[in-house]
Amino acid sequence: MKHKFIYTLFSLAILAHIWMGHAIGAGKVLKKNLTGSPLNTETCGKCHNKKGAFDIKTTLTLLDANNKQVTKYKGDQTYTLNIVVTGNGLKGGPVAPYYGFQAVALNNQNNTAGTFTVPSIVQMIDIDGRSVIEHKTPKEAGTWSVTWKAPAKNSGPVKFYMCGVACDGNKAVTNDTTATTVLTLQESVATSNEILHDFSVKKLFVSNNVLQAELDIARSDEYRFEIIDINGKLLYSTSEKFATGEISKELDVSSISAGVYILSVSNRVESTARKFFKNN
Repeated sequence: MKHKFIYTLFSLAILAHIWMGHAIGAGKVLKKNLTGSPLNTETCGKCHNKKGAFDIKTTLTLLDANNKQVTKYKGDQTYTLNIVVTGNGLKGGPVAPYYGFQAVALNNQNNTAGTFTVPSIVQMIDIDGRSVIEHKTPKEAGTWSVTWKAPAKNSGPVKFYMCGVACDGNKAVTNDTTATTVLTLQESVATSNEILHDFSVKKLFVSNNVLQAELDIARSDEYRFEIIDINGKLLYSTSEKFATGEISKELDVSSISAGVYILSVSNRVESTARKFFKNN
């Protein structure tokens, strides 16, 4: 009987140690990715019961800068990732008093996709070269929000893998419940009407032998202005560096005769051409 009692105490101590360790994040303690991703077949259910005392639900949603839910991402854009874990009690039991999670964002090569910025209640752990985020301590409300900056353009699909945990808080893992979810995002490919240009020519007119060009500059760069006749002959060329914003550039056209001409505006990335007419 004495040995049985000691064994029971020892088992309880081990369970409590596991619970307390995982309470501050399995990634931090075990250095393991337990999100259900292809990197590891194990999940948080490795220690917490997959089927415990709670009807657990896990949800991932991505919101853009306008707080609108999106199903596609744009390269280099910043989003808010909302993580929700709920756990209603089974058979009329109480709801789970504590919650935890672990999540990771991966590309097609199963490498880290994008960059997380986390609040104080969330920690980010490097596990095998991937950025894994998880709760810092169990939370009474199973909701977390983190900032995610999408990877560069043309990075392809991104998958967020997450495992949530609903805990009863008894410092053991026997009644806890876990569940995984995956949020898959395709990359949003801009149409010709959605492409963001470095600059645009808003107005172009001649007054008193001065060609007035009004531009909206989205990229700080050196811009070249060229006047070309309808036969393709270069008549005038100058360049100037501009910062972003609306600018006005004046070109002296007193030396050219009346007629139709082309103004070419370019930087090191793109160019545009606009016709203009000089009366005299």
